[in-house]
Amino acid sequence: MLRQVVATVIDRPSVDVTFHVDELNLSVDQMSIIAMLVIEIANNSMKHVFERNLGSNFEVVLVRSPSRPGSSFFAFVVFVVPSSRALTR
Repeated sequence: MLRQVVATVIDRPSVDVTFHVDELNLSVDQMSIIAMLVIEIANNSMKHVFERNLGSNFEVVLVRSPSRPGSSFFAFVVFVVPSSRALTR
């Protein structure tokens, strides 16, 4: 589901989109909230990073929390990596 969500926002071939997602037993409410967050971050990334050619990597990480194995706790991170051009500004 997250791939389709991001593809609706980030449709530039120059942007490398990657996902690291564990199999998680999440409720529909939890997945909806995560999808809304990812859409917002993807929109902001397009507007402020990718359309200005300041970066080319968008990575979504959604994994089980290693500190609580067997629980419903998880970590959710999105990385937007700036290009070397952006870092020298």
